[in-house]
Amino acid sequence: MPSKSRKVAKVARNTNKVVSESEQATTAPGVAVEGALSPAREKELTSAILATPDEEIVQFPGRLAERVRWSAGIWVSATRDAQELTKAPFFDEAPLSAEEIAAHRDQIEMMRLAQSRFMALRGEQKAASADFQVLADEAAIHKDNLLRLFTLRFRNDRAGLKRVALIREGTGDADLVQDVSDILGLCIGNEEYLASGNKGEAAAARRLAEMSPKMVSLLGEKSRDEGTRAARRLRDGAYTLVQGTERRIRAAAEYCFGGTPKMKEYLAYVAPKGAKADPEDEVGDSAAPFPVLAPNAGATPPV
Repeated sequence: MPSKSRKVAKVARNTNKVVSESEQATTAPGVAVEGALSPAREKELTSAILATPDEEIVQFPGRLAERVRWSAGIWVSATRDAQELTKAPFFDEAPLSAEEIAAHRDQIEMMRLAQSRFMALRGEQKAASADFQVLADEAAIHKDNLLRLFTLRFRNDRAGLKRVALIREGTGDADLVQDVSDILGLCIGNEEYLASGNKGEAAAARRLAEMSPKMVSLLGEKSRDEGTRAARRLRDGAYTLVQGTERRIRAAAEYCFGGTPKMKEYLAYVAPKGAKADPEDEVGDSAAPFPVLAPNAGATPPV
């Protein structure tokens, strides 16, 4: 069974079959590079990621800004050393090409962009969830208040009591939204009876009528799992491409520069000891711009 590293390398090679002429230009170390992808290039990379089987996707482990800086340093070094790296005699795979090295820069930017979009969606979901919870807490109070009144209203009405019991049994956010709608349905035709209550039931019903459409909208926003899953897979796929190309670059560098100080520029990123990162909850890093590019200085990644 092929190892994960070989699978990642395969994904990277498949992706680099489509490389535009503009991506073949080299960049001197220390020069700031505009990070934005062209729409056409982003579409190419997105298509390559979507075509990658799920079992070949590697989960993004977090620490985006540091990984982008480190990967960018490897790209700069590989661009500088492309003439030597492309001569490395790979055995059972295509040789490393100058086009593949040039395309690596776009893979890095795609990873940054995909994580930024994923985190934006996560932020929207969290905000919607927080706003929904505020309304849910209030709605639960009004629900209990009104159901007590309607239990009395339908004391001699078996069908009415059954409706009240079903509403009371509801649990969870979706049920609460439906419960609010059902309670408002009970209120229709019972306006005079609501007004006879002395615990603020009429005001509670009016408030639920105001809250109901907001709760429906917020429930949809905080439950957009499909969009979040797609954004997460795109981010993980972009990371997979970056890792695949870097492993091929590193293998060529080991052949060309192994045992020399230059090899330090090609070492894999290693998170600082004790560092913890949750790729689902990164703050700030996802909006980091593409960095000023320079070779990596040594074995310790920038913190």
